[in-house]
Amino acid sequence: MSGYAIELDRVDFSYGYVQVIVNASLRVTESEFVYVIGPNGGGKTTLLKLIVGLLKPQSGAVRVFGMEPEKARSRIGYVAQQSSHDLSVPMTVREVVLMGRLTADRIGGYTTSDLLAADRALERLGMSELSDWQFADLSGGQKQRVLIARALAGEPDLLLLDEPTANIDPAAREDIIGLLEHLRQEITILMVSHDVWFVPEGVTKVVCVDKTVAVHPTSEVTAEAVYQMYGKRARLIRHDRLSEEVVRGGV
Repeated sequence: MSGYAIELDRVDFSYGYVQVIVNASLRVTESEFVYVIGPNGGGKTTLLKLIVGLLKPQSGAVRVFGMEPEKARSRIGYVAQQSSHDLSVPMTVREVVLMGRLTADRIGGYTTSDLLAADRALERLGMSELSDWQFADLSGGQKQRVLIARALAGEPDLLLLDEPTANIDPAAREDIIGLLEHLRQEITILMVSHDVWFVPEGVTKVVCVDKTVAVHPTSEVTAEAVYQMYGKRARLIRHDRLSEEVVRGGV
């Protein structure tokens, strides 16, 4: 398997006796913006952890840029869910972003290159002026910007984000989506979202995860398809068409 940023070939994964991912196949080419949706417990976060190499499949294969995920990790930026971050440790915004430069084989402190990369990432995210603030004092949207900056400080070719717009206000959500649409010009992005009500304009394909994996171009993502996956009334707002499709009366 080669020639793709991400490739999964008939992947199965279980936690004990509970199957979470079943016969999943997926191909993502470079510079795509992929939107991952699915019900709670459907396997979205597990899919990301398989791609980054934090989990290994029981069967099938995962490749990132043609390599095993562990060998490609220096090319991957990963932003986990906010709930997984310990905010009790006092750290400045710049210190958090510099963590994106840490590697398993690092010896010694940060280099000039590390400092410059962190400053570039902060500037790209519009957070330079808050570099000396305590991370814990930031708003939800600001925290997400810093965590994305941390991932970008490692200068990745692939950015994986697990629900980056969860628990933040609508304005901050729109800012982050706009940022990701801009970044897509430079790197491959795979974003997990709990929000099925809209597909960002720059998205090239939508991946629906509910144990199995179904891949759709944005033109095929209809409200009826969302209803079939979630088993409830749903409203899907398509930003790329600036239109709204409603099924079962909406929610």
